[in-house]
Amino acid sequence: MYKIMLFDRNGVGFCSGVASFFTEDLESFEKHWLDLEDDEDTKERYLKSKAGEIVTDYYSDDPSLNIVQQDPNCQILAEKKFVYHQKEWMLYNSYNCGSQYYADEVEIDLRHIKHQEQNFLIGKYKLTGVYTKDFFAADAYTVCNIWGNPVLIQTTSEETRDACRGRNIVMDKAVFRNEKIETYCWVTVGIYDSPEEMNLAELTDIPDELMERLMFDIPGEAG
Repeated sequence: MYKIMLFDRNGVGFCSGVASFFTEDLESFEKHWLDLEDDEDTKERYLKSKAGEIVTDYYSDDPSLNIVQQDPNCQILAEKKFVYHQKEWMLYNSYNCGSQYYADEVEIDLRHIKHQEQNFLIGKYKLTGVYTKDFFAADAYTVCNIWGNPVLIQTTSEETRDACRGRNIVMDKAVFRNEKIETYCWVTVGIYDSPEEMNLAELTDIPDELMERLMFDIPGEAG
């Protein structure tokens, strides 16, 4: 499995860092990431690292921050799937400003892995029929905008966008039935000294805090 370390777009202006993403298939990751990433210098750094150079996407040349890192001996220690219907939840941006989200169906896959001797909890998710509460109007809804790291695929339609444009008020949730957001790679949810710190076998529901960390790339820094 590959670990991809990139500058974290979710950080506030006065505090920066890197975010770790994981993929079993580097070519599949590239297909989506190169299309969504809009910084050509970042793309160039990534390709140099993929070719074998030690290159970081940060202000340090520390080899531990090398963009593309492969561990052929990566272990999957545990995994679990969760499916929710008619789900409502809150997400908060980096300034702790919250927004309410809804989805007809939420699919979440969690894994504990051991990559380069570190224990990671990583996750993927797919949201179907997803929308958010309108910030300015009570009991109205709008499409989700993605503000964080470019690791999400969004399926939307011009018809839905038009319905939410300008000062239009959308009261009918059925408008969003075909809206989708899903990850194309694994997102880091936590780093642990041991997998027992978050026992997936005993987890019957996903805590709010874990949900927020998993889906932080939707609101991002200021969304």
